[in-house]
Amino acid sequence: MNFILVDADYLDYVAFDLIVNFERMLARPVKTGDLCRWIDCIALDGGLRPGHHQTEVAFVHRADTKGLKYFAPANFATELHEQAFADNLGEFTMNSYAVESIVSKSDFMKEIIQQMASQENVERIMIVGNMDEDASSLKAAAQEASEKGKDVTLFTMQPINGRGFSQEILGYSLMAALGIESSELT
Repeated sequence: MNFILVDADYLDYVAFDLIVNFERMLARPVKTGDLCRWIDCIALDGGLRPGHHQTEVAFVHRADTKGLKYFAPANFATELHEQAFADNLGEFTMNSYAVESIVSKSDFMKEIIQQMASQENVERIMIVGNMDEDASSLKAAAQEASEKGKDVTLFTMQPINGRGFSQEILGYSLMAALGIESSELT
């Protein structure tokens, strides 16, 4: 089994930033992102290859956030909780979790990573988190998971230092999901 953990508020923040910048650069509107395509790109960047895989996707968000603003599907309660889709990479089961005021999002995400790392059937853990605010916590959790034999990938907007995990640039998968072609950038 594979696991993708997403700070949904951060994902929307980065998507908005990319949309604003690319609309100016490309002189055209950038469409709403295809969430399933984005998940596929994250899975591929995280090392998954075509086959019959099981992947859980967890969207962690503020309690007052009802859905993603720049992706479809978007609603946490009706479209991203207890939903699934299947394609050439296997089946992806999606769930969303609101972070209540009794715990910080950083601590909640770290606890989820620790839970996934303790499960024997989990092979890969892919993490999309706010590295501007939670880098030390997420890197520590990623390193602990790696020490338990998990293949861990952190998705960031800028390179980071650390050991025990792979790193991929988040912007590439977002550009693909938003319909921005590399040929448009030349």
